[in-house]
Amino acid sequence: MTEVEQQIVNLVKSGMSLRKAARQLGMNYTTLRYKAVNLGLHKPKTKNTKNGKATCKNCGKLLPLSNFPQLLSNGKYQCNHCIHLDAQSLAQYEELVSKFGEQCQICGVEVGHGKDCKLAIDHCHQTGQIRGLLCNKCNRGIGFLQDDIALLQNAIQYLKANRV
Repeated sequence: MTEVEQQIVNLVKSGMSLRKAARQLGMNYTTLRYKAVNLGLHKPKTKNTKNGKATCKNCGKLLPLSNFPQLLSNGKYQCNHCIHLDAQSLAQYEELVSKFGEQCQICGVEVGHGKDCKLAIDHCHQTGQIRGLLCNKCNRGIGFLQDDIALLQNAIQYLKANRV
């Protein structure tokens, strides 16, 4: 936990409102609220939701409210993934699309714009080096197998040996 996060925890637990804490720390209120939600100190606003879920205005995914740190001023939500897709990431994404096309490099599924979520920018967790574009399922799949080639090969052998 960073020093700023610890200060937020202390101020909020002392009963101070988020707005006052933001002023005291010299932070933007929205930024502080986002940090407070991620620290479990504040619940995201729940306008325009259904059964504890909301739709991201950018990617169009219906996700649990825990994926939305803030309600935008227009009453819509923006998920954690889309919030982190800043201008630099967007430029990087567009560069990768022009290099690899708009399809997953593992399964080949094509992903369009609009309501379909963009492909994930895959990277090596050890070096930080960008490898390419993957759909959510493939990106999570190799992530759950810890980007470990031996584990992936074991998974392939398992599937081959247990075909039904």
